[in-house]
Amino acid sequence: DLFYKTFLIGTSKEEALKKVVKMVKEINVLNQKRPKVAIFGDIYARDNDVFNQNLVRFIEENGGEAITTPYSEYVKIMFFASNKRIFDEGFYLKASSRRFLMGLASVLEDKYLKYFNEILHEPIMKPLKSYKEKLELFNLKTAYNGESIDNVLKIMHLKEHYPDIKLFVQTNPSYCCPSLVTEAMNSKMEIILGVPIVTIEYDGTNSNKNEDIIPFLKYSKS
Repeated sequence: DLFYKTFLIGTSKEEALKKVVKMVKEINVLNQKRPKVAIFGDIYARDNDVFNQNLVRFIEENGGEAITTPYSEYVKIMFFASNKRIFDEGFYLKASSRRFLMGLASVLEDKYLKYFNEILHEPIMKPLKSYKEKLELFNLKTAYNGESIDNVLKIMHLKEHYPDIKLFVQTNPSYCCPSLVTEAMNSKMEIILGVPIVTIEYDGTNSNKNEDIIPFLKYSKS
């Protein structure tokens, strides 16, 4: 409610965050080690609770810890690979301006992360600068563009950032072509990462799509 009013009225976001962090610190918590589950895939299916049948809560209710990727981290993972493509295509001014915006975003992120990490105690994700060898594992190049190449870079970098990930969950809308291309690469990614990948296709029906991940959570060692 405080955040909502802050954005609505335009008062200081930093001051609002300080207050919220202070309130959260007063909540009693039970520290538990749970198997980490990273979510990737179609950005709408991944982040919309209605579309994905409240996937994050479902993971938590079945004993897992959901690892989500804020858009700021998503940009860090994709930026250097996508900017090389733009530069190679001859859009030098666009590549330069994007580089400036990336630096600006990092400065703004640092401003707020110091408050969030009073609670989260998470290592700050570094931008993915060494992407070529990751793409070569799947015969991909920076000249390619789209969700599939993003997914490969994302899950490879997430595994490096969270080496104890036990499961990846790919969220897809039905009949989504880029999602199907990623799904075709999943078996190879499982071998390289040593982590199972479960693909969930949401088709708009009321059937429980998320239950496919239950066996992986129940029999996973945290």
